[in-house]
Amino acid sequence: MLRVGIIGATEGIHLVKSWLAKLAGPLPVKDPSKLHTSPWPGFQAAFGARLPLDPLATISLSRSAIETAARKSNRTDAVRSTVALYENALLEHKRTQETRPDVWFVVIPEIVHDYGRPTVTGPKDNIPSQLMSEGMAKEILQTGALFSEMEEEAKTYLFARNFHHQLKCTIARQRYGNSNNQRDDTRSVDIG
Repeated sequence: MLRVGIIGATEGIHLVKSWLAKLAGPLPVKDPSKLHTSPWPGFQAAFGARLPLDPLATISLSRSAIETAARKSNRTDAVRSTVALYENALLEHKRTQETRPDVWFVVIPEIVHDYGRPTVTGPKDNIPSQLMSEGMAKEILQTGALFSEMEEEAKTYLFARNFHHQLKCTIARQRYGNSNNQRDDTRSVDIG
């Protein structure tokens, strides 16, 4: 049996649960007159593993917290803050729970889908960001800073402005570690 976990806002978790229920059983073809269509036999028939209707683990995140993070005016800060919500919840689950899903379904609201991409500008009704500018961060990363907090804040710019890629790399780093000879795909700023 496949052990499934779901993380996201409550509405998204309910949508995934109903989708899993549909995916577990057979589905007829919507339009049999179209070429190359066949009915879905059900998850177990297709993959040889039972798909549970109830997830092993569920982590509910506040939709308003996700939207507040995603609406920050600085896109780097917005993406990093949104990823941090998911990352911290997954780390807390790993630290406090013995259950380990084989697969996590990460459910994101539409705002993260729309604005969590590298080339997209933020929403018009954004929230002012308190993060330092990219130019200041670049200078601090090259020359250092008097306060370690400033260096930590500057490191935010080393992450890609892509929610999907950043979350994937963060989770992989948690699971497998990151030695010096591995490529870190979250890096996006050339500071050299």
